[in-house]
Amino acid sequence: MARLLRRQWVFHIGHRAFQVRLPALSTAERCRYDQVVSLGHACQPAYQIRRVLGVTSAHVFDWIVIPDPALITLIGSDLDGFFSRDRLGVGSSAAITDLPTDTRFVHEFPKDSDVDVQHAQHAGRYAMLIRRWRRLLRSRQRVLFVRQHGWDPDPRAAAARLQALLLAKAPRLRFTLL
Repeated sequence: MARLLRRQWVFHIGHRAFQVRLPALSTAERCRYDQVVSLGHACQPAYQIRRVLGVTSAHVFDWIVIPDPALITLIGSDLDGFFSRDRLGVGSSAAITDLPTDTRFVHEFPKDSDVDVQHAQHAGRYAMLIRRWRRLLRSRQRVLFVRQHGWDPDPRAAAARLQALLLAKAPRLRFTLL
């Protein structure tokens, strides 16, 4: 869980709390990024980006529960096959899950809903979000990526792996990873 308290994010992972202080930003500094994009963990980064910054555009990792290794795998594969019906099943948490990566879709598949019907309803949106992600990685934009690391014993190492992968996959993209 994360919450914003006067220019600082407070993340709770288990019994540990992590604080990230945000500097006061001038108007020029707020315009430093073309986009602010959630890389998830759960819904909180996307929710806070929308709440604090008023960003309304959606991205592929916004509203899913995605462990650090899954994020690395999916970015590394250019999201190949992501949200394909044949990859979806009931995971260990009883949520509909991308089985190869253990990525959970908690909003798209309400409990006891027909998986095929729900998948058909959301497949077009995910195809569009995947195309948007791929275009972003090919661009020269300035992007602030926001990731709440979780399920990794060393969040700094996970962040370093993610940064190295983004540098390799998007060499023209100018980005900061928060």
